[in-house]
Amino acid sequence: ALPAAATRLAGLAESLFIELGASEMTTIEAHLDGPSWVLNGLAAEVLLQRGRLRMPRQLHHVRPAPAAPRRSGRDGPFSSRIDVEQYDAFELLHPAYARQVVAAAQDIASFAGPQPALQAIDVGTGPGLPLLMLRELHPDCRFLAVEPDEEAFACLQRNAQAVDGIELHHGGFLELDLPGSATPLITSFGASHHFNTAFMLQKAMQLLQPGGLLVVSDEFLPEFASVDERNLALVRHHSAYLLASMAWVGEPPASEGGLDLRLYRDFRRSITMAMVAATEGKSTQAVSLCRNLYARLCESGVRERPVHEIGAFVRFYWLELQAMVAGFDYEVERKTFPRRFAGLAALAGLELCRHRRVFATTGSDDWGGGTHVFTFSKPGGP
Repeated sequence: ALPAAATRLAGLAESLFIELGASEMTTIEAHLDGPSWVLNGLAAEVLLQRGRLRMPRQLHHVRPAPAAPRRSGRDGPFSSRIDVEQYDAFELLHPAYARQVVAAAQDIASFAGPQPALQAIDVGTGPGLPLLMLRELHPDCRFLAVEPDEEAFACLQRNAQAVDGIELHHGGFLELDLPGSATPLITSFGASHHFNTAFMLQKAMQLLQPGGLLVVSDEFLPEFASVDERNLALVRHHSAYLLASMAWVGEPPASEGGLDLRLYRDFRRSITMAMVAATEGKSTQAVSLCRNLYARLCESGVRERPVHEIGAFVRFYWLELQAMVAGFDYEVERKTFPRRFAGLAALAGLELCRHRRVFATTGSDDWGGGTHVFTFSKPGGP
């Protein structure tokens, strides 16, 4: 069974209408001072949803990110498009970030059967926060963490150095040389769109043992059929995370924040205008608003260490904006949508066990845009 506190907090984060008494709020705040990554993330989200802006303990002593400009190149690594150090530090503030891991852990518990010591592969681990959370929820699992990007791997080494049960591999998943049909569990958080998704699914099918599980959690766009539709989807999808977080943060006191407060207000104004333009189908205007905001941020002090709490959120918003612009510009970031992803998995021979949308960005059903958790199995198990 998963830790009761994680299950309870994940449920509260999905049920914003549930009001909490002062004593329960105090209990939840106490999780922010503990060592658990997953409880830190869940507690911060539940409190923020209910008007209390509290930082997870891990964000109190973050290092400033390097000020070097991002490298360019359509085929460049993940770190050429995203500030990996900032991703490592501030992605914990992303809505549903810890919730997706709880959902994945629940699926593993439901479908893996009584196999307490699973030998698993984590694909595209990045700096490793979701994997650290998953290890907390399934401490008997042992993981091979596979990450090709040099900067991300350096962050992963730092984060996982004291964690038993995680072996690190600096290389690509598609090039991984392991026996076929021998792996009981493969997991992936936020990485399925960073390389050829169809090839990733085929490789997983090759490595999984009969009955083995592939659990993929990622952000997916709503369905699109053209460049214009995809750009509109990118703006609406990423803006939904931003605007949800901004609605919870509200308007910070004018006396706090300085530059960070000015950046926060610029973000809120620009993203709101971009979302309106995208909702009206004005893709050129929506994309232009986001690109102009991105250009202003590049010239600001956003890569400096934040001084106030609002600055931590501005850094997360900066990451989300980088991901949006990468989606405009780089073929590898042009994410598939949920039905297509499920279709590609079926073509690879995988069977869908469960699919959940744990955070909705666009669309009224579970196949719309948002954070999705897919659990597949390789046929032929006991």
